[in-house]
Amino acid sequence: MSGTPRIPLQPVVTDACHDGSVNTAEQPPPEPTTRARLSRDLASATGRLDVVQVVVRDGVAEPLFGPSALLSVLARADGYLVVPEAATGLDGGTEVEVILYR
Repeated sequence: MSGTPRIPLQPVVTDACHDGSVNTAEQPPPEPTTRARLSRDLASATGRLDVVQVVVRDGVAEPLFGPSALLSVLARADGYLVVPEAATGLDGGTEVEVILYR
């Protein structure tokens, strides 16, 4: 077996290695986003990163609340927004970036 070339068994590895370079074509596309105005104040604690599910209608992001594991909240949401760790919350009317679910 000496002198026999070794071939990776996983197809993705084979594809990435066949020409000696890493194949970046397998990177997923960026998540779609939209800008919207927050419908109400969102409280947060400094040092905590909050991810809030939202419904977006007519350029307004309405937060959805419920237990974090409640699937019905996730199923109703159009996407989510992130309250940065440094923030103590976001004021209603603030323009936010909403990451949309596909």
